[in-house]
Amino acid sequence: MRSWRKKLKARLVAATRWLPVSSRHFGIPKGCYPTSRDYARGAVKHGVHFFPGRNASHGRLGEPKTCEPCPVAGFRSRIVEEPATFLISIPQGRVYDASGSVLTHDDRLLVDVSRQLNLPTGADGIRHHNVFRHMWLHRCRRIPGVVAVLATAGGENYFHWVAESLPRLEILRQCWPGGLDAVDRFVVNRGVRAVIDSLVVAGIDPGRLVFAGPGSHLVADTLVVPSLPGPSGAVPAWACDVVPGGIIPIEHSPGRRRVYISRGAARYRRVRNEAEVARLLGRHGFETLVLEALDFRSQVAAMADVGIVVAPHGAGLTNMLWCPAGAAVVEIFSPNYVNGCYWQIASHLGFDYWYLLGEGPRPPEGVDPHLVEDDITVPIDLLERTVQAILSTRA
Repeated sequence: MRSWRKKLKARLVAATRWLPVSSRHFGIPKGCYPTSRDYARGAVKHGVHFFPGRNASHGRLGEPKTCEPCPVAGFRSRIVEEPATFLISIPQGRVYDASGSVLTHDDRLLVDVSRQLNLPTGADGIRHHNVFRHMWLHRCRRIPGVVAVLATAGGENYFHWVAESLPRLEILRQCWPGGLDAVDRFVVNRGVRAVIDSLVVAGIDPGRLVFAGPGSHLVADTLVVPSLPGPSGAVPAWACDVVPGGIIPIEHSPGRRRVYISRGAARYRRVRNEAEVARLLGRHGFETLVLEALDFRSQVAAMADVGIVVAPHGAGLTNMLWCPAGAAVVEIFSPNYVNGCYWQIASHLGFDYWYLLGEGPRPPEGVDPHLVEDDITVPIDLLERTVQAILSTRA
């Protein structure tokens, strides 16, 4: 019975797109545009403008280092594509939900700037996007003036905000006539305190911020939408160059500190034997940082003099962006969750990147259990060999 009702509801929801009324008031959007460029080509007469930015390019990921007896198969030097950037301005454009999804003047989802995490793959995956799932969207609120979208899927998280939302400021500066000063309000994620703090550091007053949360629905006189820097978790080289220094001012020191970034205050993916890890690293001059105890400015300042970072996989590693040139990074994974996003950042920054896996059985090659919350037991002897290998090159 439940399955029958679910199918009936889905059909009723889908039928609302044919009603002669905008989803601003009732029903779902009328469809979607796969790309902003395609939309802009046919909407110039409606005041829509497309501003090209950086050309598409390629980046090279260096070979990661490890003392693992059986290195991870997917961690190999390779070339990655980095998409072109752009900005699009939309009269009466709308922003929906915490992911900053964009709806056009003619009531369609603009797919390439409306990322939603964990959508089903395949050509029809967009049907499962949040804007197409309910009989009507939440009540729409008007925001006057020129409104820029910085909010993105996952932007309530430190990594996604710093590495995927802040780079959109650079696209705004580059593409929008008048730059940031010609923007009245910025739509941002409601999440970690660093969202507000980082924008203050970047020179944007908190009074210019509008927060996107679950079910938020905003319409602007002119909506200005910078492109997403790249696929989720794949930060392009240019973003790694402009965020530290260009967007967030940094005064680097020689890189004398050695730090271990703890996840002891996190809800998951903690290190089971952290006390043992801290003792071993302490013998090599490492201090333990709990970044949750620091505000954004303090995190930047703390990392600006760090020459070696050891950390379990987690958002705290985003702070390697503030490290001085030539830093070394050791990332610790659960065997059941290996994610290369920080390898990519470290590679773009020219850092000496190492990794090791926690104890426990490994999944078969080519199988990714994706157990994101898996806690980690660090093999102490392997960590010792890794640290010794790094120190031997810095003697």
